[in-house]
Amino acid sequence: MRKFLLVIFCLSTTQNINAQIMPSAPQPATFTPVQGIGVNDINQRSPINLPNANNGTSVYDADLRRQAQYQREYENALVDVREAFSKPVIHYSLPSHLSDTGAGCYQQAYDELNAMLTGQSPLSLKKAVFLVENAYFQNKMNYKIYDRSVQNLVTFCRLKMKEENIDPKDDVEVNNLLFRFMSDTLSVTEPATKRKATHYPVHYDFEDFYGKEDWTKMFVTKLMNTNFGQCHSMPLLYAILAEELGTETYLSASPSHLL
Repeated sequence: MRKFLLVIFCLSTTQNINAQIMPSAPQPATFTPVQGIGVNDINQRSPINLPNANNGTSVYDADLRRQAQYQREYENALVDVREAFSKPVIHYSLPSHLSDTGAGCYQQAYDELNAMLTGQSPLSLKKAVFLVENAYFQNKMNYKIYDRSVQNLVTFCRLKMKEENIDPKDDVEVNNLLFRFMSDTLSVTEPATKRKATHYPVHYDFEDFYGKEDWTKMFVTKLMNTNFGQCHSMPLLYAILAEELGTETYLSASPSHLL
């Protein structure tokens, strides 16, 4: 009897529990209706920009026009360049100065220099330098005195070469001696008189070295008389001595300079 009552109690309790957790029926008020999109809403939206098939062609045509313009500008520039190069840069129609004072001296110097260059007379740097400087002084210089001054320097170099057993045919050794002659203090003994002769290094003349105030600052004769020169007269004297000694040397020119 007790077991029967216990079973009935358990069954009734289970039904009550299940009744408590069963979901309630849905009510219509709990659903939120979804608003649909009407035709008017679609019309009010911003229109979608679809790609224009003609846009690519327009860009291509514009690029072709730019390239054609660049080509025309390039061809016009070439025409200007060709015209510029076709015209002579230097105009040789210079006025005559033959009637000016001293013009005849320069004409005479030019004729003698031209004779050297055309093979009518021997080439001589020593003589060429004299001709130019003598024309400036209106042919008042004496070539014999000038040549004697050069030969005194040449004799000094030859004595030094003999003392140091330098081969006159060795261009390197002779040029080395000339460099020392220009830049160092050298002494030799004259065989005939047994007197000692000394040559002091050449000095750079920093005063008016461009010759803007006194053009004779550029002259080799000024250098030999004072032992002061600059980048025009010193290389020329070096080359004159090399020529007189029969050795090979070169002059190199650069803007506002001579080596």
